[in-house]
Amino acid sequence: MKFIVFLLVFLTGVGYAFSQDKKEYLTKLQNDAAKNFHDGNYSIALTDYEKIIKADSMQSNAIYYAGVCHILLKRNISLAQEYFKRIEDHTSEFPAIYFFLGETYMLMHELKTAISYFNKYIDTQDEVYATDAVRSVEMCQSGMDLMNKPQRVSFENLGATINSTMDDCFPFVSEDESFMVFASNKRYDPIYGVFDENVYLSFSEKSGWGFPVQSKDICTFDNEFPVGMTPNGKNLFVCTHNEDQFSEINVWKNKGKSFKQDDNNSLNSLLVSKKWYDGATGRDDMDFVVVSARLEDSFGGSDLYMYRKMPDGTWSKPRNLGSLVNTVYDECYPNLSFGGHTLYFASKGHNSMGGFDIFVTYYNEITGEWTNPQNMGYPINTASDNTTISFAANRKYAYISAYRKDGYGGQDIYRLNFIDQDAPLSLLKGSILVQQEGGPVKWQDDPYSLNITVYDDKENIFGNYTYNGYLNRFVSIFPKGKYKIEIQAAGYETLNESIEIMDRNLFVPEFNKEFVLLPEKL
Repeated sequence: MKFIVFLLVFLTGVGYAFSQDKKEYLTKLQNDAAKNFHDGNYSIALTDYEKIIKADSMQSNAIYYAGVCHILLKRNISLAQEYFKRIEDHTSEFPAIYFFLGETYMLMHELKTAISYFNKYIDTQDEVYATDAVRSVEMCQSGMDLMNKPQRVSFENLGATINSTMDDCFPFVSEDESFMVFASNKRYDPIYGVFDENVYLSFSEKSGWGFPVQSKDICTFDNEFPVGMTPNGKNLFVCTHNEDQFSEINVWKNKGKSFKQDDNNSLNSLLVSKKWYDGATGRDDMDFVVVSARLEDSFGGSDLYMYRKMPDGTWSKPRNLGSLVNTVYDECYPNLSFGGHTLYFASKGHNSMGGFDIFVTYYNEITGEWTNPQNMGYPINTASDNTTISFAANRKYAYISAYRKDGYGGQDIYRLNFIDQDAPLSLLKGSILVQQEGGPVKWQDDPYSLNITVYDDKENIFGNYTYNGYLNRFVSIFPKGKYKIEIQAAGYETLNESIEIMDRNLFVPEFNKEFVLLPEKL
């Protein structure tokens, strides 16, 4: 009997100690999660909140903030929705629950349901997100219009060489697609306990994009990311945020395999001035620059301004692009393209379908005015933030970062293919020679006795070609890909040769090739 009493007392003590340990464990997790959330380290905060939920599935505070973290990170929106659904009736504890449920449906493009939740939140008369909810309803309505007229584009994920489980974003390519600069927060800083955003460089290779290298010259202990580049890739604009008080932009010069800060560029004195800048772009000759800034005459938030270089080398005063382009919301990340008269930018205003959408406007050199901005459309734009687009010179391809289901986690970088834009074609001029004792000579026999067949990489016939004896050549036009050319003629061995039409900066618009036939062996 004494033993049983002792055992009960012992187990009660163990249970109490375990309960105390669990309570202390959860308290520490809650404190860590709250601090990381407050500091903007949402990824780390989310890990802590989900540990709390695993230990105690009834922790409504952790469930709520885990859902908010998923929305802010744009990671697992369906899980965020599941979290909010668990505590949907806790409106007294979480007055904004309907608003965040609306956000999840909006991000999943279930726009009618999203509108119903935003309206339910508006009906609660909670004021914290009231203005945001009204604007979100407008965005959902824009989204339905845009989704009814989708753009004909396809998306190519650049793969694990470029993309990571974190955010890989702000891609800018030179017009010949020889190199790309982008930002990533894949590197963890153990000293400060944060994921730093840094600038990476990748160069085009035969097999795709090369392994990205962190730009040691550009990267510091602060967060840096590219916000613009001249179309020729010779000038890069890099933004640094300073503890949310101001942000500055520096101009960096292309030195081949790296960038060096252009200390002699007078533009730096304008863009490093204790103000808030979050985007800059310029024409190739850098005599015309567009920036995104919060200045005294802004319509609201960040506006787009343009500077012109004067004959004496100084810069004009900033000129606001006007109310046709700028709105009471943020206009950021300008990017000039195609001769410097086409401007792409991100805006939370106009007919955005959620957060930032990408818009395009055109500059009239004669009037000095910009056209009414046009939304680039769905699925280029989505209910998530879409901030930058960088085009190749052929206008067939462009690079963006986006949250998509086929991604590796966070934002991934994609190459867009504009389906209705003709793909660049490479012209082959093929000459046929005959091997003789003195060396190869031109084909002299009947050109119609030659059978010239081209196969694609799946062994399907790509085309049959006739030889022009007068010009001594056949001509074929190829899109990017691998091909086999087969040439047959009586008395000669069948010739099979492979060719590959490369992409990006390795693309050759026209090339000549000689095909030498060998006499059949007797």
